[in-house]
Amino acid sequence: MKRDNKLYNLIISTLFVTVNIVLANLSLNLKLPLFLDTLGTMLGVRFFGLKYGLLIAGAGAFVNSFTDPYAIPYLPTYIATAIMISVVYNSEKLQNWPLLLKALLVTLPSATIGGIITAYLFGGITSSGTSIILAALTKTGLSLVQSSLIVQIIFEYIDKVAMMFLMEACVRYIPQEIINNR
Repeated sequence: MKRDNKLYNLIISTLFVTVNIVLANLSLNLKLPLFLDTLGTMLGVRFFGLKYGLLIAGAGAFVNSFTDPYAIPYLPTYIATAIMISVVYNSEKLQNWPLLLKALLVTLPSATIGGIITAYLFGGITSSGTSIILAALTKTGLSLVQSSLIVQIIFEYIDKVAMMFLMEACVRYIPQEIINNR
């Protein structure tokens, strides 16, 4: 029996949205200085392509906004992550780069966008566990934007390294028939 690839991809994508929601709420409730909200998006991009990754990012941000009103304004960071995962893993030149460098490439656009959103839209106060660190940095004489960018880049990088490590482990251990379903 031949399966409907689009329907199959959508069904698995809802699982990836759930991964984003569960990890984001775990981070929110434990006040972790990590975000943990992009693993499902990354898996969607790796398994089914950018279009599905973008849908997963949007759906995850929308559902997360019910428990965290800060989620929707950060949608551009999720979009940037999906795009950069697609670029990094679809570029032959970057295939052999170590994970730490790939994570840096994925981090910089989303962290920059996130830092600007944090500073200008929320004045540095968000639901993440990094707000205290950001407040401490502003007391050192750095501007709110500088402090926000520093905090975002550092913690987004740590987050992306962890999420990309988990993503690569999932890609390695999830059966090939899921990966080769495109």
